[in-house]
Amino acid sequence: MQDIIGTNISLTRYGQVALSVMGFTFTALLSTFSFYGKLKLNIRKLFIALGSGLVIVLAFTWVLRLSGPALFKAPKLPY
Repeated sequence: MQDIIGTNISLTRYGQVALSVMGFTFTALLSTFSFYGKLKLNIRKLFIALGSGLVIVLAFTWVLRLSGPALFKAPKLPY
């Protein structure tokens, strides 16, 4: 059990580091482009991007909810 916990901690930590670096980079680029006036806000593209991301997350959640009982079977208690 300790090996599983150790492996999961290292995987999630590397993922957190990668997401933090991407977030800081995005913020740095966004603020730089905004300062120099290179940003043009297109509302239609913004809603398409946010909507498609939401659809992907909802579909992924729905698939995991349907496959949950097959993935995580209840332990049989010997008592």
